[in-house]
Amino acid sequence: NKLVVNAVQKLRSLSGDEEAKRAMVRIKKVLADEGLNDGDTIGEYMVKVVSDETEKKFPELDKETKKMIVARVMKIKGASLTGIYKKLTDAEPETKVQVKDFVNTSPLLLKRAIFPIEDAIHDFAVEMLRGVHSLYVLDNDSEVFRMRKEVENAIQQIVNTGDEEEMDKLKSQMAKLKDLENVSSAAEGFVFNYDGNTYKFTGNFAPINQIMGILRYGKGASKRSLQEDGGNGQTIALFPGGFNNLNPDFMPLCVQATMAAVEKICPDTHSLLLIPENHTRNIFYLQNVAVLQTILRYTGMDVRVGSLLPEASKALTIDLPNGDSLILEPVKRKENRLVLENFDPCAVLLNNDLSSGAPDILQNLEQTVIPPIHAGWATRRKSSFFTAYDSVAKEFSDLIGIDPWLINPYFGSCGKINFSEKKGEDCVAKNVDKILLQIREKYKKYDVQEEPFVIVKADAGTYGMGVMTVKSGEEVRKLNRKQRNKMSVVKEGQPVTKVLVQEGVYTFESINAAVAEPVIYMIDRYVVGGFYRVHTGRSNDENLNAPGMHFVPLSFEPSCLLPVNKPSQDYDANRFYAYSVIARLALLTAALELEKGENETIDFVSKTSREKQ
Repeated sequence: NKLVVNAVQKLRSLSGDEEAKRAMVRIKKVLADEGLNDGDTIGEYMVKVVSDETEKKFPELDKETKKMIVARVMKIKGASLTGIYKKLTDAEPETKVQVKDFVNTSPLLLKRAIFPIEDAIHDFAVEMLRGVHSLYVLDNDSEVFRMRKEVENAIQQIVNTGDEEEMDKLKSQMAKLKDLENVSSAAEGFVFNYDGNTYKFTGNFAPINQIMGILRYGKGASKRSLQEDGGNGQTIALFPGGFNNLNPDFMPLCVQATMAAVEKICPDTHSLLLIPENHTRNIFYLQNVAVLQTILRYTGMDVRVGSLLPEASKALTIDLPNGDSLILEPVKRKENRLVLENFDPCAVLLNNDLSSGAPDILQNLEQTVIPPIHAGWATRRKSSFFTAYDSVAKEFSDLIGIDPWLINPYFGSCGKINFSEKKGEDCVAKNVDKILLQIREKYKKYDVQEEPFVIVKADAGTYGMGVMTVKSGEEVRKLNRKQRNKMSVVKEGQPVTKVLVQEGVYTFESINAAVAEPVIYMIDRYVVGGFYRVHTGRSNDENLNAPGMHFVPLSFEPSCLLPVNKPSQDYDANRFYAYSVIARLALLTAALELEKGENETIDFVSKTSREKQ
């Protein structure tokens, strides 16, 4: 039951290589039927199939015209219908119509042609994964049973609609799945490198995900299972900026969790565009972008990094301290899609919190944008998050029989703030005194000897800006000019007009006698690691997200996924497990919070931190 973090999981041995031999026999037969052998490429096979179909459809056309039709179907650069029409100037009008229809419907031909090979590889991957246990699931057998029941229910609901289009999609996926008994593993898939290239096999996870997608997002989705599965099918993504601080041993977990996330965003995708913050001088941040790109690439996708800087006119290569490099390319908008040179991605991943608002180039895109632009700090508020967290914490606390205060600090909020002009400070001061009174009552109940304190921070924004510690409402009224200036603006010079007033939580973790606070990272719904934010110049009641901080990766040698039945509450495994529980509750809260915004279908990658600022 321990979490594997320092090795790639071994796949089970194939008895006698029978599955591999069976797959090769099937592929060789497909090639032989077209007069080819295993020395020929997939591309040559596809060209042969299309050539044969073209010959059957248009036997009267000359050889050169047929080659042009094949080239257009195969989307070879320079091939076009216009060029074909020029060769058909003497042909009957009906022939031109038939050629156009043939080209326009060719994706179905290509799909039909490649299916026998895809199916052989798919079945081989299913056998490789049969019985493999997911590193994230505590009871894999129960999870497999749950997945089978969920898929069975989805199939029945789709069939009940009687919709021919959705039934055709279902039949296509069932051709791969074949039988519910083939839902045999809770693992999403595996990634491997061969000859310098990265590949991924997802087994039956892909058809299962497609079937669930038909149920949740198909034409009849609004008429069926949204109430039955307890939600609206929406998932949400928030990208933190410290992937470079994670323990490298956790890379296999990050990759597997990311595979699960990507399958939900664009199941058939091969390319993603990653857009970071605009500051190119922060080398530590850019190392985070590079690690995030690496994680995504290990899933088998082509991932490139685009810059929104208006002055960016050509690719910029930035050398990183660890010897790696990061290439930033200028982003262009082509109609309703974001592209780079010779790169048209399926989805756009933002590692940019949009503090100053979403630029026009990101508006109304037909590509999936992750997270949605309404999740940026220009519109999102911390007070909204903690309002949602109130209900989550209460329900969870009632479930396990604890005081919600143990996992949920008191808070309030104030608007119409202008610290420079001393506007709104009465509201802040009153909230500070009110929360301090509430804290004192709890401290007395639980025999806490420390002095209560409150954190006042900007209701929007990151980077630890616009944050201060106070121990009385009077301190708010007596701020000096330097303190007021510090509280007046946040990232990118955005003015502070609303603040969150929140109970301060003492930080009792330490690294080499320096104050430290744990930060937990999640990808999709999985805890994948974390790190300590450490500051040698701050005390345990101060904001650690400040210049001078450094980061220490969490080892997580005692698993954060399982508690240990030990009498000591401070046992390492149980402390880490408690952090992971709070992280999961925060992830759920963020989903509930953003669900109130625009309804967009995206994946969730979230950072949560047991921090005070």
